[in-house]
Amino acid sequence: MESCGADIVLENVSAKTPTKYVAPHLRSRAGNELEEHSQIRRQVRGLLNRLSESNVESITGEMSVLMRSIPHGIASQIFGEEVLASCAHGPRGNEQHAAVFAAFVAGMASSVGIDFGAKLMALLAKTFEDEYHKEDNISLRNITLLLSQLCIFGVCSSELIYDFLIVLSKRLTEIDVSTILTVLQCCGMKIRADDPLAMKIFIASVQNRNELKASCGDDQEKINGRRMEFMLETICDIKNNKKRPKEDTAPHTRIKKWLQKLRVEDILVRGLSWSKLLDPNKKGQWWLPADIASTADNVEEVANAIDKEVLEAQQLLQLAAAQRMNTDARKAIFCIIMSGEDYIDAFEKLLRLDLHGKQDREIMRFTLQFCLWDHFKELDSMHLTRTMHFRMLFEAIFEYPDSLIWNVFTRVAVTPELESLRHGIEFFIKYIVETNKSLNEKFKLAKKALNNAEGVLM
Repeated sequence: MESCGADIVLENVSAKTPTKYVAPHLRSRAGNELEEHSQIRRQVRGLLNRLSESNVESITGEMSVLMRSIPHGIASQIFGEEVLASCAHGPRGNEQHAAVFAAFVAGMASSVGIDFGAKLMALLAKTFEDEYHKEDNISLRNITLLLSQLCIFGVCSSELIYDFLIVLSKRLTEIDVSTILTVLQCCGMKIRADDPLAMKIFIASVQNRNELKASCGDDQEKINGRRMEFMLETICDIKNNKKRPKEDTAPHTRIKKWLQKLRVEDILVRGLSWSKLLDPNKKGQWWLPADIASTADNVEEVANAIDKEVLEAQQLLQLAAAQRMNTDARKAIFCIIMSGEDYIDAFEKLLRLDLHGKQDREIMRFTLQFCLWDHFKELDSMHLTRTMHFRMLFEAIFEYPDSLIWNVFTRVAVTPELESLRHGIEFFIKYIVETNKSLNEKFKLAKKALNNAEGVLM
């Protein structure tokens, strides 16, 4: 009886022994993934197996819906792992295959958030380092192609690619040489165009490292001479602008137009380094550069940058936030235009703004969205002189060739938020045509362009 009692006690103790906690993002590796998540993983895998140039848009839409059905963090982990598994593991991939997956990642990041692309790149960096230690050349090449295509499709910046190349050039083993060649052949001309100075620094790093290895006669990390020579020739061609970028095929053009409609330029992750992607202690929104995040703490700084003499700058910034001006550039443009004494004052202040890349487009977008539409709504009660100003504007536009008119009005057509503005423009132009029948053909062209939601330019 005593032995039986002891057995019962031991069974109770073992039954109550607590199991070790496993974090949600590690449960799939430990085999403890929930059935719901396993089912989602199988669905994701099936969709990725069918992914191609012709269906990338539809599959991205399905995946976006699927991703919203489970917690965002777990979804990002599952989707990232499956994308990398589809790209890295398997036969030797090519640029076309990597481009489709990169376009998918860009579309997903545009649909569900910039963090999707950032987290996938962190997984990509870790996977690359794991495969590097295994010396799996095929997987390394496939991952490198995906990273290069992510740069081409605007998910990561050339800054990250340069940092990756510098890391490789410091080791410069045979695998590193092959990886550098893959990057340069895939996106070398693009990163050179983005930052020629960084290309010079990288070239100097490679040359110095190569000379050091040659002088030391390092036999342990002996490099294939022909491959090294070919890499140096490729670098020189890119440096001297002799290597021409490959022509886009028709499907790539279509995919890029689709991504343009999704405003893929807004999901570009800047300021990341290769070491940051590999950092195991990343916390919070680690993918956001510290100097870009605009919060209540730097509102006063932004206000001072706009105009130190405008006392109501902070109130204007709050109003800009209420109008969904979610970047520093948009807030600055909003405050300058709204606080300008006249158009000359506003124009001079806008010229002093340090706008980079395509940020200057925000000026026209703001002008169309707020200033013109407010007047269109008051057209019936507007003074004749002010009406004439708008009439002169559109009549001047209609003097240009049809292709330019088409492109001008198409710019308004591709932005869903400007639907009310499109109706206002159409109404006003129709008002002009009633008094000037010679513009009837131009009006038909403009009306057709305003409905050109696909954004096809002439």
